[in-house]
Amino acid sequence: MDSFMSDIRRLTSEIVSTAAVSHTFGPVALGQCPICGGKVYEGKAGKNYYCQNKTCNFNVWKRAASHPFISPENMAFLLKNGTIKNPSGTITLVKEDPFVQFENTGKAPFIPVKVNEKELTEFLLSKGITPVSLVAKKGNYWIPGGFDDIKPIIQEINLTFHVSAGFSQAAKALKNQPGWFIKGGYFVK
Repeated sequence: MDSFMSDIRRLTSEIVSTAAVSHTFGPVALGQCPICGGKVYEGKAGKNYYCQNKTCNFNVWKRAASHPFISPENMAFLLKNGTIKNPSGTITLVKEDPFVQFENTGKAPFIPVKVNEKELTEFLLSKGITPVSLVAKKGNYWIPGGFDDIKPIIQEINLTFHVSAGFSQAAKALKNQPGWFIKGGYFVK
């Protein structure tokens, strides 16, 4: 498990470095398509991963009944290595057919799909950040801060809590200040 997390952290660092060097704010390729060799990106709505090549049918959903949640970091790792293993199961990228196969060993869920709001809030408070939660009102969980200011903390949240965050330049919930958000549906009720 330690080498798995080390690989995820290393790969995350590589992705962030690539994004920093590119000086663009467009999508960052997560890796090479196993079918056609094109670049694989996270979908604009944040629900899937797709190949840049319009004629290629590579498409993997982040959440599906057939497999656990796959974060962008996990997808990058899958594209590079083909498999993620830990004591609870194995996720394999099947190259002949554009899908992800999950083999569960019957132990605990592979990757948590729900986030404990209290734990996340405590984590952020320990970093000196006071979040704004609208989860009880069926809204999003907001983390105030500029894009570059708290991006390392957002990446740590992704690795620790296995949840992706979006960014808004002027969030109404943050009185039109910039901030990151996590969809309210990702939280334990």
